[in-house]
Amino acid sequence: MRSLPPPPLMWSETRSALRLRAWQGVIAPEEAREAHERLESAPVSRRSPAALGSGAWDICDQLGWARTNDAE
Repeated sequence: MRSLPPPPLMWSETRSALRLRAWQGVIAPEEAREAHERLESAPVSRRSPAALGSGAWDICDQLGWARTNDAE
């Protein structure tokens, strides 16, 4: 059985929502980081550079930004 491809913005939007919730204090930064790591290792095929997400997350940490899609 063949699976359907994910929406192109699945990682970008999910990553950004996690980061924003942590920045707002809704969830702990550690929880957001763990969820982000699970997202990045999800067994779903994607068509974007593998390091894009972790790089964007790190840029937000360094610059104090809330949304990772701004860094992407």
